[in-house]
Amino acid sequence: MITTIAIFISVIGLLVAQGFVNGIHYGLIDKISHSRTGDIQINHKNYLKTLDTLSLKWTISNPSLIEKLLLENPNLQYTSTRLIFGGMISNGNNSPMVIGMGVSINNELKVCPYILENISEGRIIKDNALNEALITSKLAENTGTNIGDTLLLLAHTKEGELNAIEVNIVGFLTDRLPLANNNLLYLNIKSAQELLRMPNQVTQIIARTHDSENAKYIINELYRLLNNETLKYTITSWDMIEKFYKDSMDMVDAVLWVIKLIILIIVVSSIVNIMLMTVFERMREIGTLRALGMQQKDIITLYITEAIIIGVIGGSVGLFSSYLIILYFSINGFTYIAPGTYYPFTIFPFITIFDVFFAIFFSIFSSLLAAAYPAWKASRLEPSDALRSIW
Repeated sequence: MITTIAIFISVIGLLVAQGFVNGIHYGLIDKISHSRTGDIQINHKNYLKTLDTLSLKWTISNPSLIEKLLLENPNLQYTSTRLIFGGMISNGNNSPMVIGMGVSINNELKVCPYILENISEGRIIKDNALNEALITSKLAENTGTNIGDTLLLLAHTKEGELNAIEVNIVGFLTDRLPLANNNLLYLNIKSAQELLRMPNQVTQIIARTHDSENAKYIINELYRLLNNETLKYTITSWDMIEKFYKDSMDMVDAVLWVIKLIILIIVVSSIVNIMLMTVFERMREIGTLRALGMQQKDIITLYITEAIIIGVIGGSVGLFSSYLIILYFSINGFTYIAPGTYYPFTIFPFITIFDVFFAIFFSIFSSLLAAAYPAWKASRLEPSDALRSIW
Protein backbone atom coordinates (compact mmCIF):
# COMPACT_ATOMS: atom_id res chain seq x y z
CA MET A 1 0.00 0.00 0.00
CA ILE A 2 2.80 2.41 0.86
CA THR A 3 4.52 1.71 -2.46
CA THR A 4 1.26 2.10 -4.39
CA ILE A 5 0.52 5.40 -2.65
CA ALA A 6 4.03 6.67 -3.43
CA ILE A 7 3.50 5.95 -7.13
CA PHE A 8 -0.03 7.37 -6.99
CA ILE A 9 1.18 10.69 -5.53
CA SER A 10 4.12 10.94 -7.94
CA VAL A 11 1.90 10.35 -10.99
CA ILE A 12 -0.55 13.02 -9.81
CA GLY A 13 2.31 15.46 -9.25
CA LEU A 14 3.85 14.79 -12.65
CA LEU A 15 0.63 14.91 -14.67
CA VAL A 16 -0.88 17.94 -12.94
CA ALA A 17 2.41 19.87 -13.27
CA GLN A 18 2.68 18.85 -16.94
CA GLY A 19 -0.95 19.81 -17.52
CA PHE A 20 -0.37 23.31 -16.14
CA VAL A 21 2.83 23.73 -18.15
CA ASN A 22 0.94 22.67 -21.28
CA GLY A 23 -1.75 25.21 -20.45
CA ILE A 24 0.81 27.99 -19.96
CA HIS A 25 2.55 27.11 -23.23
CA TYR A 26 -0.61 27.02 -25.26
CA GLY A 27 -2.02 30.12 -23.56
CA LEU A 28 1.11 32.18 -24.20
CA ILE A 29 1.43 31.00 -27.80
CA ASP A 30 -2.24 31.74 -28.41
CA LYS A 31 -2.13 35.20 -26.82
CA ILE A 32 1.17 36.28 -28.38
CA SER A 33 0.44 35.09 -31.90
CA HIS A 34 -3.19 36.23 -31.90
CA SER A 35 -2.69 39.63 -30.32
CA ARG A 36 0.79 40.76 -31.42
CA THR A 37 2.72 38.88 -34.05
CA GLY A 38 0.39 36.63 -36.01
CA ASP A 39 1.50 33.03 -36.48
CA ILE A 40 3.76 33.95 -39.41
CA GLN A 41 5.26 37.21 -40.66
CA ILE A 42 6.49 38.01 -44.15
CA ASN A 43 8.95 40.86 -44.64
CA HIS A 44 11.42 42.08 -47.21
CA LYS A 45 14.61 40.06 -46.80
CA ASN A 46 16.50 43.13 -45.49
CA TYR A 47 13.74 44.47 -43.24
CA LEU A 48 14.57 42.55 -40.07
CA LYS A 49 18.17 43.82 -40.20
CA THR A 50 16.86 47.36 -39.71
CA LEU A 51 13.94 46.49 -37.45
CA ASP A 52 15.29 48.50 -34.51
CA THR A 53 15.20 51.69 -36.57
CA LEU A 54 11.83 50.92 -38.20
CA SER A 55 13.33 51.72 -41.58
CA LEU A 56 10.88 52.37 -44.41
CA LYS A 57 13.45 51.51 -47.05
CA TRP A 58 12.67 47.80 -47.26
CA THR A 59 8.99 47.41 -48.04
CA ILE A 60 6.59 45.09 -49.86
CA SER A 61 5.24 46.97 -52.85
CA ASN A 62 2.80 44.33 -54.10
CA PRO A 63 1.02 43.12 -50.94
CA SER A 64 -2.19 41.97 -52.63
CA LEU A 65 -0.24 39.60 -54.90
CA ILE A 66 1.72 38.19 -51.96
CA GLU A 67 -1.47 37.64 -49.96
CA LYS A 68 -3.06 35.86 -52.88
CA LEU A 69 -0.05 33.53 -53.16
CA LEU A 70 0.02 32.87 -49.43
CA LEU A 71 -3.63 31.90 -49.28
CA GLU A 72 -2.99 29.20 -51.87
CA ASN A 73 -1.47 27.25 -49.00
CA PRO A 74 -4.28 25.30 -47.26
CA ASN A 75 -2.53 25.66 -43.87
CA LEU A 76 -3.17 29.42 -43.83
CA GLN A 77 -6.53 30.86 -42.80
CA TYR A 78 -6.15 34.64 -43.04
CA THR A 79 -3.62 37.32 -43.93
CA SER A 80 -3.32 41.01 -43.11
CA THR A 81 -0.96 43.85 -44.06
CA ARG A 82 0.85 46.27 -41.76
CA LEU A 83 2.75 49.48 -42.27
CA ILE A 84 4.96 50.01 -39.21
CA PHE A 85 6.79 53.28 -38.62
CA GLY A 86 8.27 55.50 -35.94
CA GLY A 87 6.80 58.90 -35.15
CA MET A 88 5.50 61.29 -32.52
CA ILE A 89 2.08 62.37 -31.29
CA SER A 90 1.51 65.85 -29.97
CA ASN A 91 -1.27 67.42 -27.93
CA GLY A 92 0.41 70.82 -27.99
CA ASN A 93 2.26 70.26 -24.71
CA ASN A 94 3.78 66.79 -24.93
CA SER A 95 5.22 65.02 -27.95
CA PRO A 96 6.14 61.43 -26.98
CA MET A 97 7.59 58.93 -29.45
CA VAL A 98 5.23 56.27 -30.77
CA ILE A 99 5.42 53.15 -32.89
CA GLY A 100 2.70 53.54 -35.47
CA MET A 101 0.99 50.52 -36.95
CA GLY A 102 -1.17 51.09 -39.99
CA VAL A 103 -3.56 48.17 -40.43
CA SER A 104 -6.64 47.08 -42.28
CA ILE A 105 -8.52 46.48 -39.07
CA ASN A 106 -11.00 43.88 -40.34
CA ASN A 107 -8.20 41.69 -41.65
CA GLU A 108 -6.03 42.43 -38.61
CA LEU A 109 -8.73 41.15 -36.28
CA LYS A 110 -8.99 37.92 -38.25
CA VAL A 111 -5.29 37.26 -37.71
CA CYS A 112 -5.03 38.84 -34.22
CA PRO A 113 -8.53 38.68 -32.68
CA TYR A 114 -7.29 39.23 -29.11
CA ILE A 115 -6.63 42.88 -29.90
CA LEU A 116 -10.28 43.38 -28.98
CA GLU A 117 -9.63 41.96 -25.50
CA ASN A 118 -6.85 44.51 -25.01
CA ILE A 119 -9.16 47.48 -25.45
CA SER A 120 -9.51 48.81 -21.92
CA GLU A 121 -11.58 51.87 -22.82
CA GLY A 122 -13.39 53.15 -25.90
CA ARG A 123 -13.71 51.06 -29.06
CA ILE A 124 -11.80 49.64 -31.99
CA ILE A 125 -11.10 51.86 -35.00
CA LYS A 126 -13.44 51.48 -37.97
CA ASP A 127 -12.06 50.02 -41.14
CA ASN A 128 -13.17 52.93 -43.33
CA ALA A 129 -12.38 55.73 -40.86
CA LEU A 130 -9.17 57.42 -41.98
CA ASN A 131 -8.74 59.73 -39.00
CA GLU A 132 -9.27 57.31 -36.09
CA ALA A 133 -6.54 55.89 -33.87
CA LEU A 134 -6.01 53.62 -30.87
CA ILE A 135 -3.22 54.30 -28.37
CA THR A 136 -2.03 52.44 -25.29
CA SER A 137 -3.50 53.41 -21.93
CA LYS A 138 0.03 54.19 -20.71
CA LEU A 139 0.54 56.62 -23.59
CA ALA A 140 -2.83 58.21 -22.87
CA GLU A 141 -1.88 58.61 -19.21
CA ASN A 142 1.47 60.22 -20.06
CA THR A 143 -0.09 62.71 -22.46
CA GLY A 144 -3.33 63.33 -20.55
CA THR A 145 -5.36 62.16 -23.53
CA ASN A 146 -9.05 61.32 -23.25
CA ILE A 147 -11.36 59.46 -25.61
CA GLY A 148 -12.42 61.83 -28.38
CA ASP A 149 -9.31 64.04 -28.23
CA THR A 150 -7.57 64.97 -31.46
CA LEU A 151 -3.78 64.61 -31.60
CA LEU A 152 -1.23 65.49 -34.23
CA LEU A 153 0.69 62.46 -35.56
CA LEU A 154 4.07 63.31 -37.05
CA ALA A 155 6.45 61.03 -38.95
CA HIS A 156 9.19 61.15 -41.55
CA THR A 157 8.26 59.90 -44.99
CA LYS A 158 10.25 57.33 -46.90
CA GLU A 159 12.19 60.21 -48.48
CA GLY A 160 12.97 61.72 -45.06
CA GLU A 161 10.50 64.63 -45.14
CA LEU A 162 8.44 65.45 -42.05
CA ASN A 163 4.69 65.05 -42.51
CA ALA A 164 1.72 65.19 -40.14
CA ILE A 165 -1.97 64.23 -39.94
CA GLU A 166 -4.60 64.71 -37.27
CA VAL A 167 -6.02 61.60 -35.60
CA ASN A 168 -9.04 61.21 -33.37
CA ILE A 169 -8.43 58.92 -30.38
CA VAL A 170 -11.31 56.42 -30.12
CA GLY A 171 -9.87 53.86 -27.68
CA PHE A 172 -7.10 52.78 -25.33
CA LEU A 173 -5.17 49.50 -25.44
CA THR A 174 -3.78 47.58 -22.47
CA ASP A 175 -1.59 44.60 -23.38
CA ARG A 176 -1.85 42.09 -20.52
CA LEU A 177 1.28 40.13 -21.46
CA PRO A 178 4.83 40.83 -20.18
CA LEU A 179 7.10 43.10 -22.25
CA ALA A 180 4.17 45.09 -23.57
CA ASN A 181 4.87 47.96 -25.93
CA ASN A 182 3.51 51.05 -24.15
CA ASN A 183 4.07 53.40 -27.11
CA LEU A 184 1.91 51.67 -29.69
CA LEU A 185 -0.58 53.47 -31.94
CA TYR A 186 -3.00 51.77 -34.34
CA LEU A 187 -4.53 53.61 -37.29
CA ASN A 188 -6.01 52.81 -40.68
CA ILE A 189 -3.39 51.63 -43.17
CA LYS A 190 -4.63 54.15 -45.74
CA SER A 191 -3.96 56.95 -43.26
CA ALA A 192 -0.48 55.58 -42.58
CA GLN A 193 0.28 55.35 -46.30
CA GLU A 194 -0.92 58.93 -46.76
CA LEU A 195 1.19 60.14 -43.83
CA LEU A 196 4.32 58.39 -45.09
CA ARG A 197 3.54 58.99 -48.77
CA MET A 198 3.81 55.28 -49.49
CA PRO A 199 0.77 54.32 -51.57
CA ASN A 200 0.19 50.57 -51.90
CA GLN A 201 3.28 49.76 -49.82
CA VAL A 202 3.53 47.84 -46.53
CA THR A 203 6.37 46.73 -44.32
CA GLN A 204 4.85 43.47 -43.19
CA ILE A 205 2.27 40.80 -43.97
CA ILE A 206 1.05 38.61 -41.12
CA ALA A 207 -0.80 35.33 -41.45
CA ARG A 208 -2.82 33.00 -39.26
CA THR A 209 -2.47 29.23 -39.50
CA HIS A 210 -4.78 26.47 -38.35
CA ASP A 211 -2.30 25.58 -35.58
CA SER A 212 0.02 28.22 -34.11
CA GLU A 213 2.37 25.65 -32.58
CA ASN A 214 3.12 24.15 -35.99
CA ALA A 215 3.55 27.47 -37.80
CA LYS A 216 7.30 27.01 -38.24
CA TYR A 217 6.78 23.72 -40.09
CA ILE A 218 4.98 25.31 -43.03
CA ILE A 219 7.56 28.06 -43.61
CA ASN A 220 9.42 26.01 -46.23
CA GLU A 221 6.18 25.53 -48.14
CA LEU A 222 5.61 29.28 -48.14
CA TYR A 223 9.15 29.91 -49.36
CA ARG A 224 8.46 27.71 -52.37
CA LEU A 225 5.41 29.84 -53.11
CA LEU A 226 7.10 33.23 -52.69
CA ASN A 227 10.77 32.97 -53.53
CA ASN A 228 11.36 33.14 -57.24
CA GLU A 229 13.48 35.49 -59.30
CA THR A 230 11.41 38.57 -58.48
CA LEU A 231 10.05 37.75 -55.03
CA LYS A 232 12.61 37.59 -52.21
CA TYR A 233 11.22 37.67 -48.69
CA THR A 234 11.95 36.56 -45.17
CA ILE A 235 9.33 34.37 -43.50
CA THR A 236 9.40 33.99 -39.71
CA SER A 237 7.20 32.20 -37.20
CA TRP A 238 6.00 33.73 -33.93
CA ASP A 239 8.69 31.98 -31.84
CA MET A 240 11.46 33.44 -34.00
CA ILE A 241 10.03 36.91 -33.38
CA GLU A 242 9.24 36.61 -29.68
CA LYS A 243 12.43 34.80 -28.65
CA PHE A 244 12.07 35.84 -25.00
CA TYR A 245 8.88 33.80 -24.63
CA LYS A 246 10.30 30.85 -26.54
CA ASP A 247 13.42 30.81 -24.33
CA SER A 248 11.27 31.15 -21.21
CA MET A 249 9.10 28.19 -22.21
CA ASP A 250 12.17 26.09 -23.00
CA MET A 251 13.53 26.92 -19.54
CA VAL A 252 10.25 25.88 -17.91
CA ASP A 253 10.41 22.58 -19.82
CA ALA A 254 13.98 22.01 -18.66
CA VAL A 255 13.05 22.70 -15.03
CA LEU A 256 10.09 20.33 -15.30
CA TRP A 257 12.34 17.54 -16.56
CA VAL A 258 14.68 18.11 -13.62
CA ILE A 259 11.68 17.87 -11.29
CA LYS A 260 10.61 14.63 -13.00
CA LEU A 261 14.10 13.21 -12.46
CA ILE A 262 14.08 14.21 -8.78
CA ILE A 263 10.63 12.63 -8.29
CA LEU A 264 11.86 9.45 -10.00
CA ILE A 265 14.86 9.26 -7.67
CA ILE A 266 12.71 9.83 -4.58
CA VAL A 267 10.09 7.27 -5.64
CA VAL A 268 12.64 4.64 -6.64
CA SER A 269 14.64 5.04 -3.42
CA SER A 270 11.53 4.73 -1.27
CA ILE A 271 10.29 1.70 -3.19
CA VAL A 272 13.71 0.02 -3.01
CA ASN A 273 13.64 0.44 0.76
CA ILE A 274 10.16 -1.06 1.04
CA MET A 275 10.91 -3.92 -1.36
CA LEU A 276 14.10 -4.80 0.55
CA MET A 277 12.03 -4.96 3.72
CA THR A 278 9.71 -7.45 2.03
CA VAL A 279 12.71 -9.57 1.08
CA PHE A 280 13.87 -9.82 4.70
CA GLU A 281 10.31 -10.35 5.94
CA ARG A 282 9.86 -13.27 3.52
CA MET A 283 13.17 -15.02 4.15
CA ARG A 284 11.58 -18.29 5.27
CA GLU A 285 9.04 -18.25 2.45
CA ILE A 286 11.81 -17.68 -0.08
CA GLY A 287 13.90 -20.45 1.52
CA THR A 288 10.93 -22.85 1.38
CA LEU A 289 10.27 -22.04 -2.29
CA ARG A 290 13.94 -22.51 -3.14
CA ALA A 291 14.00 -25.83 -1.23
CA LEU A 292 10.97 -27.00 -3.22
CA GLY A 293 12.88 -26.37 -6.44
CA MET A 294 12.05 -22.80 -7.50
CA GLN A 295 14.88 -21.39 -9.58
CA GLN A 296 16.56 -18.00 -9.13
CA LYS A 297 14.88 -16.66 -12.25
CA ASP A 298 11.50 -17.67 -10.81
CA ILE A 299 12.17 -15.66 -7.65
CA ILE A 300 13.16 -12.65 -9.78
CA THR A 301 10.01 -13.07 -11.87
CA LEU A 302 7.94 -13.18 -8.70
CA TYR A 303 9.25 -9.84 -7.44
CA ILE A 304 9.17 -8.22 -10.88
CA THR A 305 5.55 -9.28 -11.34
CA GLU A 306 4.66 -7.84 -7.96
CA ALA A 307 6.38 -4.57 -8.89
CA ILE A 308 4.49 -4.38 -12.20
CA ILE A 309 1.15 -4.94 -10.45
CA ILE A 310 1.95 -2.25 -7.88
CA GLY A 311 3.05 0.15 -10.65
CA VAL A 312 -0.07 -0.48 -12.73
CA ILE A 313 -2.43 -0.01 -9.77
CA GLY A 314 -0.68 3.10 -8.45
CA GLY A 315 -0.30 4.57 -11.93
CA SER A 316 -3.91 3.89 -12.94
CA VAL A 317 -5.39 5.44 -9.80
CA GLY A 318 -2.99 8.41 -10.13
CA LEU A 319 -3.86 8.81 -13.80
CA PHE A 320 -7.60 8.84 -13.11
CA SER A 321 -7.24 11.29 -10.20
CA SER A 322 -5.02 13.56 -12.30
CA TYR A 323 -7.59 13.50 -15.08
CA LEU A 324 -10.30 14.69 -12.68
CA ILE A 325 -8.10 17.53 -11.35
CA ILE A 326 -7.06 18.68 -14.82
CA LEU A 327 -10.62 18.34 -16.13
CA TYR A 328 -11.85 20.70 -13.41
CA PHE A 329 -9.26 23.37 -14.21
CA SER A 330 -9.60 22.88 -17.98
CA ILE A 331 -13.29 23.82 -17.63
CA ASN A 332 -12.99 26.55 -15.00
CA GLY A 333 -9.49 27.79 -15.78
CA PHE A 334 -6.75 28.84 -13.39
CA THR A 335 -6.11 32.55 -13.03
CA TYR A 336 -2.82 34.04 -11.87
CA ILE A 337 -0.76 37.18 -12.38
CA ALA A 338 2.23 36.50 -14.62
CA PRO A 339 5.63 37.96 -13.63
CA GLY A 340 6.13 41.40 -15.11
CA THR A 341 2.42 42.18 -15.39
CA TYR A 342 -0.33 43.56 -13.18
CA TYR A 343 -3.21 41.79 -14.88
CA PRO A 344 -4.67 38.31 -14.32
CA PHE A 345 -3.88 35.66 -16.88
CA THR A 346 -6.13 32.59 -17.16
CA ILE A 347 -4.76 29.26 -18.32
CA PHE A 348 -6.61 26.04 -19.11
CA PRO A 349 -4.46 22.99 -18.27
CA PHE A 350 -4.59 19.88 -20.45
CA ILE A 351 -2.63 16.69 -20.99
CA THR A 352 -1.69 14.98 -24.23
CA ILE A 353 -1.55 11.31 -25.19
CA PHE A 354 2.22 11.51 -24.79
CA ASP A 355 1.79 12.74 -21.20
CA VAL A 356 -0.55 9.81 -20.43
CA PHE A 357 1.89 7.25 -21.85
CA PHE A 358 4.75 8.91 -20.00
CA ALA A 359 2.84 8.63 -16.70
CA ILE A 360 2.12 4.94 -17.35
CA PHE A 361 5.74 4.33 -18.35
CA PHE A 362 6.97 6.24 -15.28
CA SER A 363 4.85 4.24 -12.84
CA ILE A 364 5.85 0.84 -14.28
CA PHE A 365 9.49 1.77 -14.96
CA SER A 366 10.03 3.19 -11.47
CA SER A 367 8.54 0.03 -9.93
CA LEU A 368 10.69 -2.24 -12.08
CA LEU A 369 13.81 -0.20 -11.43
CA ALA A 370 13.16 -0.23 -7.70
CA ALA A 371 12.42 -3.98 -7.67
CA ALA A 372 15.54 -4.96 -9.61
CA TYR A 373 17.99 -5.04 -6.68
CA PRO A 374 15.59 -6.57 -4.10
CA ALA A 375 14.64 -9.26 -6.65
CA TRP A 376 18.29 -10.04 -7.31
CA LYS A 377 18.94 -10.05 -3.56
CA ALA A 378 16.10 -12.49 -2.96
CA SER A 379 17.20 -14.79 -5.79
CA ARG A 380 20.71 -15.06 -4.33
CA LEU A 381 19.52 -16.42 -0.98
CA GLU A 382 20.60 -19.97 -0.20
CA PRO A 383 17.67 -22.18 0.89
CA SER A 384 19.44 -23.35 4.07
CA ASP A 385 20.37 -19.80 5.13
CA ALA A 386 16.89 -18.51 4.38
CA LEU A 387 15.20 -21.27 6.38
CA ARG A 388 17.40 -20.53 9.39
CA SER A 389 16.41 -16.84 9.31
CA ILE A 390 15.09 -15.42 12.58
CA TRP A 391 12.28 -13.80 10.62
